[in-house]
Amino acid sequence: MLWMKANEPGLYARAARFVQPKDYVVGHMTGRFDSTDMSDATHAQWMDIGRRAYAADMLAELGLDVSRLPELHRATDVVGTLCPEAARAMGLPDGIPVTAGGGDGSCATVGAGAVREGDTYCCLGTTAWIASMRPDAFIDPQMRLFCIQSLDGEGCGVFGTVQSAGRSLEWIMQTLDENFAALEDLLGAAPPGSDGLVFLPYLEGERSPIWDTDARGVFFGLAPVHGRGHFVRATVEGVSYALRSVLDIIRGQGDVAALRLIGGGGRSGAWQRMLADICRVDVQLLSTHAEDATSLGAAIAAGVGVGLWPTLAEGVRSISVTTTQRHDPAAGEVYDRRFALYQSLYPRLKEAFAELRASL
Repeated sequence: MLWMKANEPGLYARAARFVQPKDYVVGHMTGRFDSTDMSDATHAQWMDIGRRAYAADMLAELGLDVSRLPELHRATDVVGTLCPEAARAMGLPDGIPVTAGGGDGSCATVGAGAVREGDTYCCLGTTAWIASMRPDAFIDPQMRLFCIQSLDGEGCGVFGTVQSAGRSLEWIMQTLDENFAALEDLLGAAPPGSDGLVFLPYLEGERSPIWDTDARGVFFGLAPVHGRGHFVRATVEGVSYALRSVLDIIRGQGDVAALRLIGGGGRSGAWQRMLADICRVDVQLLSTHAEDATSLGAAIAAGVGVGLWPTLAEGVRSISVTTTQRHDPAAGEVYDRRFALYQSLYPRLKEAFAELRASL
C-alpha cells in the first residue's frame, strides 16, 4: 500500500479496497470484494493484535486510509454465498455459503490439530516453521518471533519461520545430481554431527530468529573426509538446528511436550529422527497426510462456519497421532555440541554477510 501510494498515486487514489489474494478469490466467488480475516490481517501487520481490530492509529501515522481495508472477520465467518456467475464457472450450485478463509500458516495450524494452548507443531516445506498456540499474543522483546491470529480469532499462533528449509535440501540434491529416493541412504552415510561439517541454511537470507536478508548459506569445517553423504546430512542438520533455535525461544514461554510434524519433509523417517534428537523432543506423526494439512485446516474452518462443528477443537478431533519418534538423549548430546557451534557462527559472520552484499 505504501509503495503504491508513493509510486502509483493515481492507482492508489482509485483503489476502493486493498485485499489479500484469497480475499480477491472470495470476492469473485461472492461478488463482494470487502472481506478479510484476522489471520491474514495480522500477517500483513494491519492489526492491533491485542484489540483484535485494525491498528487505525498506526495506519493513520503512515498516511494510510483504514477505510480502504476490507471488513475484518474470523476465518470461520460466512461472508457471502456463491454467486450465479462463479457457480457456473465452477460447475457448482449457486447459493453455497462462502467463509472468509484464512492464511496458510493458520490453516496449517488447524490441519496439524494444534488448537489448544501449548499445542506445538513443525511444518517442513520449502519454507519451514514451528508454531505454538497461545491464548494471547507473545510480543517478543527481541523481535525474533511473530504472531498470527487463529482462524476462529480466539487464540494466537506464535511462529518462527526458517526461510530456506526444504529449499536447502532441494538445492543440495540438485547440486549433487541425486534423486530424492536416495535421501535416506545419503543421510545414513554420515554420522550425527557430519564429522564436523556445519551448514548455515541461509540461501535466501533468513527470517526467525535473525531477520537478515544479507545472510547467505555457509558450509563450515570442510575437510577431505567429507563426501556426498556429509553434505546432504549437514544440510538437513543445519535446517534442523535453525528450527531448534526457534523452538528454544518458544520453550522460554512454556514447556513443549511434543512436536507435531506436517509438510512434505515430514515423509523422511531419517529427518524425523534427526529433528527429534536435535530438538530433544518427541516428534509426532499425524493421521493427516503431511502435504494436505493446510487444505484440511481451511476445510475445517469452513465446516465450523456452516455448522458442521461448533468449534475448531471439535473439528480437529478426527486428527490423531499415528506414530511417535522418541528422541535419543545420547544422540542429543552430540547434536548439542554442534548446535552450540552453529549458534556461534552467524554473529561472527554478520558483518561479512553485509560486506558481501555491498560488494555485489
